[in-house]
Formats: sequence, C-alpha cells, structure tokens
Amino acid sequence: MLIRIKEQRKKLGLSQAALADKFGITQQAVGNWERGKALPDIKTLGRLADFFKAPTDYLLGRTNESSCLEKDSTLYKVTLEKFKQDVDVFSTKEMSIFDKSRISQETLENLIAIADQIKKEMRNK
Repeated sequence: MLIRIKEQRKKLGLSQAALADKFGITQQAVGNWERGKALPDIKTLGRLADFFKAPTDYLLGRTNESSCLEKDSTLYKVTLEKFKQDVDVFSTKEMSIFDKSRISQETLENLIAIADQIKKEMRNK
C-alpha cells in the first residue's frame, strides 16, 4: 500500500497536500498511508480507487493490475475486438443466438464494462 498511493499520486503530478485537499483530509494522513503507518478507511479507499481509476486490490498490493479498462487502452480495444469476433461466431446460421446487425457499439462497450465488473467481483471473493 505504501508505494501504490504514492505512485498513483505522482502519476497525476499531485503533492501530498493537493491529494489531501481533494479528499478533505490532512497531508499527514496521506504521508502515513504512503509510509505504511496507517491505512485509509474503507470509504476513502473506494474513493481513492475511483479517483486514480485503479482497482482497490491494486492499491492494497493484492494485484499488479493497475488500471480498469479505459476506452483508450489497448486492452479495451483488444477486448472490444474479441467481443466482435465472438458475435460473428454466435451469429452464424449454425449458432444463430442473436442477430449481430442489431448489436450497437454501445452494447459491445457495455459488455466490456460488465466483464470488467465481473472480473473485479471474482477477485474480491
């Protein structure tokens, strides 16, 4: 934990004081987290994860996956392409589960978001 918050903070070019201001806490609290002397409470940890766009497991040092699927990331683009290929497979006459012409880009993006959420939930169990 001590490296991960500091690492994420520095990626955004924030000082400890600036991060503290954004969360309504003291600079000392941020420093204590970064040195491993204290941990943020659950609510603050969730807010930090949202702010840094990083999974809580990453901030806690439980995984090395540092980011969620962002629309401009290579992983997102590869996943989207894989979904498109899967739609093609399931749309063949032999396996006509759904009509691919009716699946929008937005729906495919929602599928990626759902897959990302399932992945997060599976990691937490």
